[in-house]
Amino acid sequence: MMPHTNHMKRELISPLEVWAVFTSFYIGTRLFISPSIEITGTDAWLSDLVTILPALLFVPLLVLVHRYYPHQSLIISARTAFGRFFGTLFSFFWVWLPLYLGAMVLRFVADFLIAMIYPMVSPGTLNILAISVATYAAWLGPEVIARFALLLLPWLILGLAGMIFLALPLLDVCHLLPLFQASAGDFLRQMLNLGTYPFAEAILLITLLTYTPQQADPKKPVIWAVVTCLIIFALRDFVTIGIFGSGLSAKVLFPFFAVVRAEQLGVYLDRLDVSFVLVWLCFSLIKLTICLFLAARHLAEWAGFPDYRTILPPVTLFVLGFSLLIWRNFLGLSDFLDKIYPIFLLPWAIGYPVLLIIRAKQKQPSG
Repeated sequence: MMPHTNHMKRELISPLEVWAVFTSFYIGTRLFISPSIEITGTDAWLSDLVTILPALLFVPLLVLVHRYYPHQSLIISARTAFGRFFGTLFSFFWVWLPLYLGAMVLRFVADFLIAMIYPMVSPGTLNILAISVATYAAWLGPEVIARFALLLLPWLILGLAGMIFLALPLLDVCHLLPLFQASAGDFLRQMLNLGTYPFAEAILLITLLTYTPQQADPKKPVIWAVVTCLIIFALRDFVTIGIFGSGLSAKVLFPFFAVVRAEQLGVYLDRLDVSFVLVWLCFSLIKLTICLFLAARHLAEWAGFPDYRTILPPVTLFVLGFSLLIWRNFLGLSDFLDKIYPIFLLPWAIGYPVLLIIRAKQKQPSG
């Protein structure tokens, strides 16, 4: 019994680490892309804040599934709710989604680095380097992932605070006006876009909550993660529009990175862009690591393997190969996230947890 107890103790994730993991997952690849500026113009930073409404919608779904199916992954909870046959059938989506999301994150990292920093390097080379690091971290387990996220997150917050402080002299208030020019439809479109990517994706993290202490309530850490990320996204768009204006910002491929690379900032800190990219890259690798871990664990449970590490290598190879085929260029990703991804993901991210909750209530003894 003692070895088993020690193992379980090593695998526990504290509420503070839950906040760090969710925040890192939300930030992931979303930090440097700002479709909100293209959609809502000068109102982008306001639309980021308004997105708290749909973003918080997923919190009670996460918490209730975790409460009704304590310490059960998305695969096991599906079998508990719907029986082995239908549960296995329905839960395959949760095997596929982290595979697809991992390939998407990996390709985004490669496309960004090639476009901005290493134009002569092939995507395959960068993908192999990134996925090697992520695979090793996934092999070490969720506790290591959580601790690394908690260690790194304060540095990102401090870096963003420093970036905003240094950018203040460059802001032009005229670029931030007029406000409330975007239509209600534009606000809804932005809320749908940001609410899907990344907040709806976090339904996957129900499986990671199985590593929290039994008495811990994940609601507050997850809510704080949502609030933290939306403030970061709002400040990002506020500074970007204040410096470049909404028109130019909407045309730049990675507008916030353009802020980081602004020549005036070099007066204060040489090669600030490289330092900040390293921090951002770590967050993207954390999201990739989470995707690899969840894909391997879900597939292991779905197919009946005793340990997710057994199938982590083939999962890694699949994500690596798929990342090279997933889209032709970054513009293809942007179009997919805006027009297709919400239709593809939201029915599962909302409907599936709701069905699990309904089934759990139906199975409760009456009276």
